[in-house]
Amino acid sequence: MMNDVVTTIEEYETVMQEYSSRIYEVGIPDELAMEIVEYYPKHREDLARNKTISESIIRLLAVDEDPQVRWRISHKRATPPDVQIALARDSFDSARLGICRNPKVPREALEILVQDEEDWIAERAQKRLDELDSSGK
Repeated sequence: MMNDVVTTIEEYETVMQEYSSRIYEVGIPDELAMEIVEYYPKHREDLARNKTISESIIRLLAVDEDPQVRWRISHKRATPPDVQIALARDSFDSARLGICRNPKVPREALEILVQDEEDWIAERAQKRLDELDSSGK
């Protein structure tokens, strides 16, 4: 049986190797998350998928240089509204699409995305806005 929280990079890497599907559910304290962000870039995308990372780590990863990391953050339900609004202007189209698909997308982010330079993103954003309007949100 493994712990529900990993506290060292060695434990993190062991979980990645032995229980890769569990790495998204184990608790990762901010100290370890910061160490991963700073020193282990190959793990940042997996860290972004983790369901237990704090808002401060989400905010840090939302501006990561790796567009795949930002794409992962754009899908997270826990991503704060202001971060979603910022990601609605991301240079990486998949991050913008991720915001369209986020179940907790704020209206303001969708209003930005309906004017997206990519028609397929603008259309998806308009569809989400229409869904919000018809549900009264």
